Order: sequence, then structure tokens, then C-alpha cells
Amino acid sequence: MKYPLTLRVLHWLIALLMIALLIIGFTMAELIKPPLQYNLFDIHKSLGVTVWGLAFLRIVIRLVSDVPPMPPQVRRYERTLAKIVYACLYVLMIGFPLSGYIMSSAGGHPVAWFGVNIPLIIEKNKHLSHLAWQIHSLFGYALLGLITLHFLGFLKHLIFDRENLLKRMW
Repeated sequence: MKYPLTLRVLHWLIALLMIALLIIGFTMAELIKPPLQYNLFDIHKSLGVTVWGLAFLRIVIRLVSDVPPMPPQVRRYERTLAKIVYACLYVLMIGFPLSGYIMSSAGGHPVAWFGVNIPLIIEKNKHLSHLAWQIHSLFGYALLGLITLHFLGFLKHLIFDRENLLKRMW
């Protein structure tokens, strides 16, 4: 049994966007200097806002959809690990963009979604901006780790268990 089409599309779209955001984020922070850096910030913020909106949509659709159960051959500890990784990924889908928004807003930097300004609801606060930056950075590394675990789990099932779980999400 496959996941509903909307969840499959959202899964891959959000995954690609989050990977792009990681690449842009690490690149713009370490390798690129102004003025190109400012363009990357704008793209990064727009994609982050997009992920945030799509994540809420995905959560709502997930809550009202019939999703396939884990195959019976998946061990109990693997089910538990999968649920933990999925829960953490959902937290990051919401928390990662939110921390970026808080960082920008508290830093007094505009946030726009492809040119459409988003109101800054947090007053300028250097301490809060720095804290949000630390959380945002931590979330970046956490996301890299979770994507790695997610992929390694897929490979384990494919290579060692001879189960192609990808067909459920493809």
C-alpha cells in the first residue's frame, strides 16, 4: 500500500527544499560574500517560508489521511526508531523555519516570501536574535543527522532485509 499522492508529493517537495536550504544556508554563511550573499539570504528566507507553509499542510493532510501501516516484518525497535526520527523531522519542518524567522525578525532584518514582505512581529532584540541563530544552526546539523538516519534506515531495509520501502513513498 502506498501513501496518498498528496503526502508523497509533499514528502519529496519538502525533502528537496530542505536539502536546498541546507546547501544554501551553509554556503551563504561560510563561502559567499556580499552582494551575492544578500541574494542568497532572500532566496533562503523565501524557501524557508515555503517549507513552513508546506509542513503545516502536510501535517493536516497526514492527520486526516489513511496512511499505510509499517510492514509486519519491521521489528518493534525499528518502528520505535522510525517514529522518533519522523517526529523529529516534523519538529524541524516547523521549528527550523520558525527559528530563522525569529532570528531575522529579532535582528531587525526583513523577511519576504519571493518579494512579499512578511510582518516582523518581534521587536528588535540582539540577545533573542543570537539565541535564535544558535538554535537555527543546531537545527541545521540535526537535520543533516536525521536525513542521514532516514536514508540509512531505507538502505538497511533495502539491502539487508530485501524490503523496498521506497515504493510506499514513490
